[in-house]
Amino acid sequence: MRLHRQRFTVRVALMLVLGGCPPGEAADDVADDDATADDAATGDDDTGGDDDPAGDDDSTGDDDATGDDDTTADPDADGDGWSVADGDCDDGDPAIYPGATEVCNGLDDDCDGDLPATEVDGDGDGVLSCDDDCNDADPNTYPGAEELCDGFDNDCDGILYPEETDSDLDGYADCEGDCNDGDPSLHPGAEETCDAADNDCNGILDDGFDGDGDGVTTCGADGTPGTADDDCDDGDASVHPGAVDQCDGLADNDCDGQSDPLETDDDGDGLSDCEGDCDDADASLNLDDADGDGTDSCAGDCDDGDPAIHPGAAETCNGVDDDCDGILPPEELDGDGDGHIACVDCDDGDATLNLDDADGDGFDSCGVLAGAADCDDGDPSVHPADLDGDGWSPCDGDCDDGDAGLQLDDADADGWTTCDGDCDDGDAALEHEDADGDALD
Repeated sequence: MRLHRQRFTVRVALMLVLGGCPPGEAADDVADDDATADDAATGDDDTGGDDDPAGDDDSTGDDDATGDDDTTADPDADGDGWSVADGDCDDGDPAIYPGATEVCNGLDDDCDGDLPATEVDGDGDGVLSCDDDCNDADPNTYPGAEELCDGFDNDCDGILYPEETDSDLDGYADCEGDCNDGDPSLHPGAEETCDAADNDCNGILDDGFDGDGDGVTTCGADGTPGTADDDCDDGDASVHPGAVDQCDGLADNDCDGQSDPLETDDDGDGLSDCEGDCDDADASLNLDDADGDGTDSCAGDCDDGDPAIHPGAAETCNGVDDDCDGILPPEELDGDGDGHIACVDCDDGDATLNLDDADGDGFDSCGVLAGAADCDDGDPSVHPADLDGDGWSPCDGDCDDGDAGLQLDDADADGWTTCDGDCDDGDAALEHEDADGDALD
């Protein structure tokens, strides 16, 4: 082949020197492969007169595009100066031949049978290492790839975003839900503890430690159990630090450790101040209507044990403020201090006249008990009763109320009664006077 080319070169040079074609030959055209004149317009150099457009010198169509004069393909089909026999491993590509410079194309450009590792697409993502695939073992990593939350520089721009790093080495990056990548105790799936932190990164601080849902946990905002900001009753949403003390029987709604004085029942009557006890120091004053008269002591019932005593009740002669107006009428006062009020005392200006039966004889000095006044309430033998039926009582002066013969009548009008010693009050001649002075009457 090389010899053929040398001959062709000599013929062309001779034509240039002679200024034309060799004698007896027509001018050469573009289709054949030598310097001799063609003998037909088809580009042949023989008398065969081929009529195909390939420009060869036989009657067989050539199998390449060079227009040579045989039926064998040109051994340097790509014109790179190397034939297959010379080691051209791809004679259809002029850029591939022995000694060619390797370029990043996935081909063995220099035909040494060794494809550089950088030109192998190890992960099948369509991008070679030499084309800046920064991890040819990961099909998700190549220039232009979408960044994923996997801790790799997927788009090979040389930047690994902070949210993809696991700074605290807890197995989770920010983009995987690690809510604090500076604390290895905080990450998705971590056990929640009461420490004012979102341990499991579910968006809820101290999840599970606010049993009553009042927004305050058992360890409080400081995350430390046993301090003042803890919920002191996590079973009642009305009890927590900052709550308003209510009249609900719970002494410490706001968890400040102090009982609300208005909620305590100081007098033990069953009611506190906030429940309406008008005087929590006096058990008699409360909202009970103990006597059922329709008025409680806080509403002005001055004796809630007596249904007859209440505001608006009628005053009776009993020395009691029945209508609870705080004023006793004069007739219910005890003017003489004998223990009896004026409306029952026969003389409220004389303490000796009263309703007492001091001597126990059944009669009082006012005569109320038995219908007659005791003239001497200090002597049980002296009373207004006429026990012997003689018409005279001891209070009348009967000297012996057990003997009807002894009484104060002077029946014979002799000036002497039987009590005076008249031995016969039926005979005026018999009387107690010693008329003749003989010491005998």
